[in-house]
Parts: sequence; structure tokens; C-alpha cells
Amino acid sequence: MADKIDDIELSDFGLRLAHLDGNLDLPAFKDILEHHKFEAELQITEDKTVQIKLIGFYDDKVELGTNIKNFQDKIKSATKLEWQFENHNFHETCVVKDGFQINIFDVAVEITLTLVIV
Repeated sequence: MADKIDDIELSDFGLRLAHLDGNLDLPAFKDILEHHKFEAELQITEDKTVQIKLIGFYDDKVELGTNIKNFQDKIKSATKLEWQFENHNFHETCVVKDGFQINIFDVAVEITLTLVIV
């Protein structure tokens, strides 16, 4: 079973999931006040988010640059994307929140991003 963004495997970008953490079990709405005649109007949504860390190791800096550019193009290709992490039973439509953070170590990369489940 492969981890995917839409129909593209993360391994196609030379990446794999290193860590997944988030508040998946939050209710869709959070009550501000428990008892109020306008209670329905006082509900706010609370984002269900996950933070993921991806890592990749490449043969050279050219390969690293090409794969990261392709990954960036993919996550910018649509507002909503299907993210699948089979070992975590995660299959959700998500929006990438605030882009991603990237750390490059010679020919290795670590990418951290936050996904908002929609």
C-alpha cells in the first residue's frame, strides 16, 4: 500500500512519510456557550488538522531540486487534494495550510506541512 496525493505516490517525488500527528477526532463545531438562546449562532468551526513530516534522500542536488519542484507543483495544482497514508488509515480531502517548510541537508530533504481536512 502506497502513500499518495491524489493518484500520485509520494515515492514518485522520492518522499516518504516520516511522521503524522494531529487533531483528527475533534468535533466539526465547538460551542462557545452551552446555554444561550442563540446557541446555534455562537458555534464556531474548529479545523481538523494534521501535521505531516516527509523525508527524502536523493543521489544528487539536481534530483533533489527536480523532485521538490514537482512536489510543490502537485500541491499547488488544486486547492483540495486527496491525501492517503494507508498505514495510518488516513484517507481525506485536505487543503495545505500556509505552504510548507523545507529543510535541505546536502542531498536529503525534510518537508513539514499542515493539512486541514475539509
